[in-house]
Amino acid sequence: TRWHRRFTGLALKLPIDHAIRNLGRRPGRTILTALSCAMVAALLVATTAFVRGLSGTFAGASDPSTALLLSKVAERDVVRSTTVAGLASLVTASVPGVEVASDEIHMGTSISVPGYDGERAGFVRGVSPNAYEVHQALTLSRGSLPGPGEVIVGRLVARQLGVPEGAVALGETLIVEGAEHRIVGHFVAPGTTLEAEIWTPLDPLRGLAQRDDSSVVFVRLADDQARKRLRLFCDRRLDLELDLVTSEEYYGELVAYFVPIQRMAWMLAALIGVAALLGGANAAAASVQDRIKELAALR
Repeated sequence: TRWHRRFTGLALKLPIDHAIRNLGRRPGRTILTALSCAMVAALLVATTAFVRGLSGTFAGASDPSTALLLSKVAERDVVRSTTVAGLASLVTASVPGVEVASDEIHMGTSISVPGYDGERAGFVRGVSPNAYEVHQALTLSRGSLPGPGEVIVGRLVARQLGVPEGAVALGETLIVEGAEHRIVGHFVAPGTTLEAEIWTPLDPLRGLAQRDDSSVVFVRLADDQARKRLRLFCDRRLDLELDLVTSEEYYGELVAYFVPIQRMAWMLAALIGVAALLGGANAAAASVQDRIKELAALR
C-alpha cells in the first residue's frame, strides 16, 4: 500500500544507532525479550543435544568385531542375564577364531560414598583381566588396574553418583555391596556408556553378590567365519541356553528402544520453536501498538 511504501522507505533511512538507543527506552521489555530468546535457544540446543547424544553414545559403544553371549530367557538384558561361570574359557577353547573372551557381571546396585549421606544408585561391572582386551574403547587415564577390594571409575561416575569429583579421586573409597573398595584408577571411553560405570575384579564381586554365575560373556572375534562358528556353538550347546548377539545388533536395539523418546523430544523442540515464533510476533505487535503516536509523528 501507499502507507506501507512510505513507512518502509522511512525505516530504511533510519540509522542503526536509532534502533540501538530505542532498546534503552523500555529496559524491562528489552531484558525480558532477551531472556526469552536465550531461554528458547537453550531449550532447542538442549533437546537437540539430548537426541543426538542418545544415538551417538550407543553407536560409539558398538564394535563390529565384538559379540555378546546372553541367556535366552534374559530377552537381551545384560542385567537380568545369567551365564555359567567359566563360560569364556569354554568358548575360547571350543570355537576357532575367538581371539579373547571375558566373563562379566553387570549389576545396578546401591553405592555409599563416605562423607556423603544416603545410598546412591550406580552401575558396577565385575570383569576379568580379559575385559581390557575385549573393550578396546576403554583407556586407563590415571592409576592402575584394580585388584581385590579395589575399583576403577569412569570419567562420569561422580556425576552419576551426584558427588564432587574429589569424592572419587585416587585413594578414596566406595562402599559396594557392603564392602569398602579403594579407588585405584580412572578410565575414559569417549562416546560410550562405559564412562558412567565402576569396574572391579570379577571373583570378589561374585562373592559379595553371592552369585555363582556371570551376567554376560563378551567375545572378540577374528572374522565373520568365527562369528558363524560361535553361533553354531550356541545352537549345539542347548544345555547352556545361549543367545548370540553382535555388538552392533545389541546397541542398535537399544537405540530403537529409545526412538519414541527421541520423537517426543523432536516434537517438543518443534512446539518450542512454534511458540517462540508466535511469542515473537505478539511482542513485535505489542511494541508497535504502544508506539503508534511516535510512528505517526515519524511518518
